[in-house]
Amino acid sequence: MHEKYDDNLRFYLARLRRGALRAAMTPICNWQPLHSPAPGYTVVIGCPVGLTRVLFANLALLQQQRREHLHEVIIAFDVIRSRADHRLLDALRKRFDNLPLRFLFYDRRQARVLDAIGWAWCYCWLNWALPLAHTRTRYAIIHDLDALLLDRSMLEQRYHAIRERGDHYVGVNYYHGNGIVEDDRLAVTFEMACDVRELRLNHHPIDLFNRITRHQGRRIEFDTFLYPQRNARRSLLPLMPGSMVHPTQLVCQYVELHRRARYVPPARNNLPMLAYMYYLAGDELGLERQRQAWADAQGPIVDLLGRPADCRHLAPAHTAWLTAQIERVEHALADRVRDPVRRYLDALNRFADRQAHAQSQQGNQPDAPVYELEQRHAS
Repeated sequence: MHEKYDDNLRFYLARLRRGALRAAMTPICNWQPLHSPAPGYTVVIGCPVGLTRVLFANLALLQQQRREHLHEVIIAFDVIRSRADHRLLDALRKRFDNLPLRFLFYDRRQARVLDAIGWAWCYCWLNWALPLAHTRTRYAIIHDLDALLLDRSMLEQRYHAIRERGDHYVGVNYYHGNGIVEDDRLAVTFEMACDVRELRLNHHPIDLFNRITRHQGRRIEFDTFLYPQRNARRSLLPLMPGSMVHPTQLVCQYVELHRRARYVPPARNNLPMLAYMYYLAGDELGLERQRQAWADAQGPIVDLLGRPADCRHLAPAHTAWLTAQIERVEHALADRVRDPVRRYLDALNRFADRQAHAQSQQGNQPDAPVYELEQRHAS
């Protein structure tokens, strides 16, 4: 039997700790039933304020989507309004003036509670619950900040699928992990379409947050957005190969990079994508600085976006994968791989080759990441 907790003591202690978080967070977000919804669908994006520049990459691809039925794009930031970078927000509005953008921010109480907790998953919860509380359409699509859409029909297909099937959730694949198995048929959150009217009628915002409980006789943890799906109608519309570039866990890795004094990213280290995403925001100098950092590194420690990181696990297989993803985005946006990007990728791959050679000299084998179309855990 698949369980997250193998004994009752660990299970009940974890449940107690999570219950304390839920008690602190429950009062800070509320919503009302959705009456007379507007037609179409809303795209919901949660954005840590430190990654605001990633929105330039995200929205550049979103802008290319067919969006006949798109009503609004709501982006929630994890800070109060005065702490946002309004210069960047104004630049986003100007560059993407053909997208119906709306920005939301925490109020002081929300910021105070979540800053006191300091756990990334709490911010993730509110970054989705807050825009869903403000959504005016019946349907919404939860769009990951680090997901770059290449299939130009992707959003419209999901909107039509949830409407025509009469489902409450349409996901890209089923979640497994934390005691949840694929047979539970709970959809991962990224690029998931949901029925906001059903959600706000039958659930409270806190129901989106992680919940430790028993399910089908197993001691499990419902990850974000899984609990409301249990008794709802749900189905899949799988992703087609090549439909998007999604360097999963990028946001979590960014948070860890800034939280730890010397971060050691995993083998599937997607942080090298950030310099490229910032390049798409107009920071060509930043891309060149990061290229130089990869080129100058003599050992595994690299200045990664201004922070020291131990990148010894960055294997050639993964940098080859990153190269392929960046090349796909380049061809979608510029019809070619531009020279600054090519130089950056060359330096990144040479760094990984040096690390692999150093490890082989020491008798170690570099980690080999395993890739699927998309990871099945929530990102």
